[in-house]
Amino acid sequence: MSTMARGARVRREGLAVTVAMILVLNPWVEALPMPSRPGATAHRAALPAPPGGPGTTAVEPSGLARPGTASSARLKEAVQRLPLYFIENRGQSDSRVAYYVQGADTSVYFTRAGITYALTSPAKSEAGAAPASTREAALRPPVAARERWAVKLDFLGANPDAKPAGEDRTPTVVSYFKGGRADWKSGLPTYGRVVYANLWPGIDLVYTGAGGRLKYTFVVRPGADPKRIRLAYRGATAVRVSPEGQLAVSTPVGNLEEDTPYVYQEAGADRVQVEAAYALEAEEASGTRRFGFRVGPYDPGKPLFLDPAVLAYCGYIGGSLDEIGNGIAVDGSGNAYVVGNTASTEATFPVTVGPDVTYNGGTYDAFVAKVNAAGTALVYAGYIGGSGREIATGVAVDSSGNAYVVGYTDSNGNGPGAFPVTVGPDLTHNGNATDDAFVAKVNAAGTALLYCGYIGGLQNDRAYGVAVDSSGNAYVAGDTNSSNFPVTVGPGLTFKGPRLLRLHRRLGQRQRSRRRRRQRGQRLRDRLHRF
Repeated sequence: MSTMARGARVRREGLAVTVAMILVLNPWVEALPMPSRPGATAHRAALPAPPGGPGTTAVEPSGLARPGTASSARLKEAVQRLPLYFIENRGQSDSRVAYYVQGADTSVYFTRAGITYALTSPAKSEAGAAPASTREAALRPPVAARERWAVKLDFLGANPDAKPAGEDRTPTVVSYFKGGRADWKSGLPTYGRVVYANLWPGIDLVYTGAGGRLKYTFVVRPGADPKRIRLAYRGATAVRVSPEGQLAVSTPVGNLEEDTPYVYQEAGADRVQVEAAYALEAEEASGTRRFGFRVGPYDPGKPLFLDPAVLAYCGYIGGSLDEIGNGIAVDGSGNAYVVGNTASTEATFPVTVGPDVTYNGGTYDAFVAKVNAAGTALVYAGYIGGSGREIATGVAVDSSGNAYVVGYTDSNGNGPGAFPVTVGPDLTHNGNATDDAFVAKVNAAGTALLYCGYIGGLQNDRAYGVAVDSSGNAYVAGDTNSSNFPVTVGPGLTFKGPRLLRLHRRLGQRQRSRRRRRQRGQRLRDRLHRF
């Protein structure tokens, strides 16, 4: 099937042969007979009993499977309109963290003692380099670690028993499929806001967000004193109040801005604005900057709302050069399934202020996210990855809502940081510091991998496309450099090598010759028609 083949490539360092691959995986992914590496023993995965129930309906992957610059920009713009999700910590982050908002350039962590902002320096393009295609960018080695900087916002004189609580639970769940099954964190709940109740006497602090902006509101109940609200920034290189009344927080890798405080009271359906401004104290020797609010006259018998917004993008699916959307599919209800790779690999909590040298932003994980039909919310989002590099390149979805994700990885399937192999088709990585293709089936809720495994030989093997039929069989296509690729049944069981390249050239020459003959015949018919 020449239309499904990829030609061999000749590289400067020698002859590297790349042959197209296409595989069909049954719905329960019986393990493929994998040729072993020298000295290795073959491994077959145990199979679950075939499930019952009706078959599935094929949904063709979208033509945006590998979007260009314009498609990526539209995707990023759509993602930035999504609400912020406050993810509950159930062991995937530092024990001091109760909730967090994760983003590519800014992540926010909520603890009893205060808020931590983790800012990451933007990735830099190579000077003078032409824009690369999505696949070219994915094939590059991981970029050097980007610098990360932590800034902490402390609650001064606050109630030590106050703790953050998630409210307005959303339907969205988040999953981390990393390492062995026992290490997976799946179906993590998300919330629309985080509340610190009675943080100071009679004063609640409420965090919400939308459109990439983190918003906080102090709710001062009748009789409470807004002067009790005292905060302090630690780890910033400068904190100042701008001429426009904003609180500007500077760091070497990026800035935060707290918008001019909007303070008001409610009078029926109307809001009565109250004059207010930041009250910034002198910098301490440690660099800490304390501040509060100066509030004008108001009615102490009614609730008072202090309502600034932090102008920092915290969108979930990235927003920098290190997040790439490579594939998209749409189900029968209009939900979109997006896959790609991201350098925002972990909910890594910075343990101190200032520079964080432990952050490794150069390792990619694959991600899969489901966006609702209206484009207004995530249904689920999750990582698939190990300690190496994972690139998700294609996705398909069946009528039951299961997502089939393909790509390639150089992570091993055992030990610390293992790739999350389960069921099959192969649980053992077949190369040595090379890529194996992978295929994973994510359940409709986004909370489990129904199967996940490798496909490959000793050399680089990469999957770029996937389709699913009405019986749930997955069809995976890509290319391979491996002469010991696990062939079975056909269409071809022999590694063709350069002969395939020559065949492609001959076919191309024949096609061009036929096209020229058709064009000459059409010109002759046109002349006869004029006569």
